[in-house]
Amino acid sequence: MLRSLVGSEMCIRDRYEAGQAEGMDAHTPLPSVAECAWQLGAGMLVMDFWLYWVHRLMHVNRFMYRHVHSWHHRIHAPYAFSAQFNHPVEGLILDTLSGILVLVLVRPHPVMAAALFSLANVKVVDDHCGMELWWDPLQRISSNNARFHDFHHMPKGARFNFSQPFFALWDRIGGTYHEPPPCVHKDHRATS
Repeated sequence: MLRSLVGSEMCIRDRYEAGQAEGMDAHTPLPSVAECAWQLGAGMLVMDFWLYWVHRLMHVNRFMYRHVHSWHHRIHAPYAFSAQFNHPVEGLILDTLSGILVLVLVRPHPVMAAALFSLANVKVVDDHCGMELWWDPLQRISSNNARFHDFHHMPKGARFNFSQPFFALWDRIGGTYHEPPPCVHKDHRATS
């Protein structure tokens, strides 16, 4: 998780420095609500596109899977912090490069970049929590949630549900979407 946060911080700092070169600094006002919404939405789509295709490649390419991505799949029953349990090369290729792509293609305001990268980190941790929490809004706004990603970590699900962190769109387009079975880790109150 620390590696991912450091990568996000580096991306935000780079975007901030680029913004200063464009005359933007810490006192530059936020764009309009519509522009902020566009920056978040476009950033989510760019990030999801990159993460889907690279994640899928890491499963298809035996070398990349064996030497890089298999670190993450050592976790068969995901839990929150397993979201960031990966090989350093994977952290660079997936997390850092997706952030750079968002900064280059979308060019968000530094505050919007920080919001997007923070939301992505929270969403990935939430998707790896291993529980379908009835009170969790992040699991209600998208079919790409803990149940969706738990299936990916099951042996029979390793060829499906590559999308992360926001939408299942690219799985549907890429033909790798699989409806996960009902979650076996529902949030039940402890009775002891």
